[in-house]
Amino acid sequence: MKILDYILKFGFMYMISICMLTVMGPWLIETGNTSIISKDRFENVVELTLDNAFDSDKYLKVSTVSEKNNKYEVNFYMPEGGHKKVLAILIEKKMIKEPDSLVLPVSIGSKDLKQFVDSKVHGESGQLVALKVDNQYLIGKNPSIIKRLIFYFFGGVTMIVGFLSLIFTSVVMVDNIKIYKEKGSFPDLPNSVESKLNGIKYLFGGFKSDKKKDS
Repeated sequence: MKILDYILKFGFMYMISICMLTVMGPWLIETGNTSIISKDRFENVVELTLDNAFDSDKYLKVSTVSEKNNKYEVNFYMPEGGHKKVLAILIEKKMIKEPDSLVLPVSIGSKDLKQFVDSKVHGESGQLVALKVDNQYLIGKNPSIIKRLIFYFFGGVTMIVGFLSLIFTSVVMVDNIKIYKEKGSFPDLPNSVESKLNGIKYLFGGFKSDKKKDS
């Protein structure tokens, strides 16, 4: 049982340490990096279309065509108000009518979009992630510096803990191997599998003895 205990415990510790060092930590740091939408990930918009989604007047579909002929779209549940910035800027530029008299679908071409200094879109797999005009986000936004720093901090801490855990596990394993060479047996590990089984047997035996006393 002791050999099995060693294999299980050291195998588990190595697995967790390596996972923290090479997977979890880097993933957190990469998440902080990829959450930033860099300028080169945006494309110029040549067409912007507003339409009802799901055949319902409570849903608004905003779709775009970029200069690279990529098409992106996103749906909004209008009572939640996520679409208001888009409508507000288009009404301000008199590209569309007020919502009460707006008839959908409405398509705004590159000629009208030239009223903006620039209009850019970023999408992934056909999903519109961010839309901005004149450097103002209408849909989506870049995460705050604090949010990115949190990802970086926890990513770094996770990697450090994983590295220290890997060293600690290796040191303990080497020490135990030395003890085995000197004494011919491994030292007991705390909370071993064997002790857990004995504890379960003890509890089970205790419940049995209690039942006998009651009877």
